[in-house]
Amino acid sequence: DKKVQLLLSMFSSVNKKPELKNDLEEMCELMTIAHPEDARAYTIYGDFLYQQNDLENALDQFKKALRYDKSRYAIWNQVFILQADLNKVDSLIFYAQEARNLFPNQPLAYYFEGFGQMQHKNYPGAVNAFNDGINLIVDNNNLLVQFYLSLSEAYHQQDFHASSDSIFELILGIDPLNSIALNNYSYYLSLRNENLEKAEKMSLKSNQLNENQPTYMDTYAWVLYKMEKYKEAKEWILKAMEHGGSGNAEILEHCGDIYYKLGDKEKAVEYWNKAADKLTDAEISEQLNQKIKTGNLNSSRVLFSRTYSWRMK
Repeated sequence: DKKVQLLLSMFSSVNKKPELKNDLEEMCELMTIAHPEDARAYTIYGDFLYQQNDLENALDQFKKALRYDKSRYAIWNQVFILQADLNKVDSLIFYAQEARNLFPNQPLAYYFEGFGQMQHKNYPGAVNAFNDGINLIVDNNNLLVQFYLSLSEAYHQQDFHASSDSIFELILGIDPLNSIALNNYSYYLSLRNENLEKAEKMSLKSNQLNENQPTYMDTYAWVLYKMEKYKEAKEWILKAMEHGGSGNAEILEHCGDIYYKLGDKEKAVEYWNKAADKLTDAEISEQLNQKIKTGNLNSSRVLFSRTYSWRMK
């Protein structure tokens, strides 16, 4: 206990005195040698490595801690976070399911299982996990909204549009200024050419709440495109690229489509090629290939979803 207290008191000093880093890491390692069957030793070492952004080794230490003490949910949660950050999807699902059995009332175990299932494109499994977790949330609207955001994405991926839309309405009922919901909802409506006036208002609002966010500006440009407001769409897609979107294949492809509708086929092909350059051969859609080869806009498009991440918003 005294060693743990000492190490914890020293953690805050490392950023101010980097020369302590090696000494502190050695002391953490010595703790695991002196107390090889005490989960606290591995947890302390994992905390230190996590602070140093050594995620792989931090995960290894937290997993060792679970060998000797499975009763502390906080350790499980650290394992989930690191597995999600490191994209260790199979392991994340396995640990989340084990944690669900041990801690059936902890909603985050269900959330991370759902996230893992999303990465595996097992959307029905993700829906089940998210809904199970939602039923456990009490007096925590921020967590509830995060679950709903993920659930709406899982429904969208299965083309269950009514269910996805209803979840977005629930989110905006709880948090009318949730920019993620405003952006994603408007984008998905635009893909279906439905309620474009509503989509335009929501997308504009998301941009007012988060200025200079390229994904949100791209969404607004795309809604305007679907409304055949091509000049305005061009203004917003160029803004998106000016603020970091020039490296995004989807934004570049959208830009090409907008130029095509404005009658500038040369510029359109230029941006379609730029989009393809950002993708691997396997990632380039047949639609994009055809547009580049023929120089013509193919109306049957395959479009991506908005950014999906496990990170709590």
